Amino acid sequence: MPIYVFRSGSDDLPLPGAARIAATLAQLGLSPAEVRVEPVETGMLHLSGEVPDAETHEKLLVALASLPGVARLDDRLTERRAASLLDTLGAFARLPPGAAATDMAEEMLREAGPGRRHADAMLGPAGSALHVVRPGETLDDIARAHDGDATGALRILHANQPMLERADALRPGMVLRVPPLPRG
Repeated sequence: MPIYVFRSGSDDLPLPGAARIAATLAQLGLSPAEVRVEPVETGMLHLSGEVPDAETHEKLLVALASLPGVARLDDRLTERRAASLLDTLGAFARLPPGAAATDMAEEMLREAGPGRRHADAMLGPAGSALHVVRPGETLDDIARAHDGDATGALRILHANQPMLERADALRPGMVLRVPPLPRG
């Protein structure tokens, strides 16, 4: 299971309390009975339990990683819905450009696994880049860095709701999901 590292330190802030974590879970429609979040060491939370799907999994990761004091997540979550044959085939459609051969695809997917840097971003369970917001950065800047132009800013805003309701609520240290561009 991956350990996601979002910051090198914990900014010397205490980890969020149980009430703050419960509120974060509730915001995503999850309960402490489904997902357990436990402090492991300074700046690190251990996640276990079950989430409905990969998208909720990513949203929980970014919501918790954006809380003050959280620098790393030990992700031991499982997803309720098992991947079907159609999901597996659909995953091939999302392979990185140039991954035409199976050997090449396997190598690129290993490089892009959770917790590893690929194209300057960690990838989450659903294939979204997990981006840590830097001071002065806007959604347009983030879209330009990941997609090549600013047109994806609204897509990024929608992918991060309900944690990010408005573009002007963006703050340094916040972690965002940047979903892959739609194929077509």
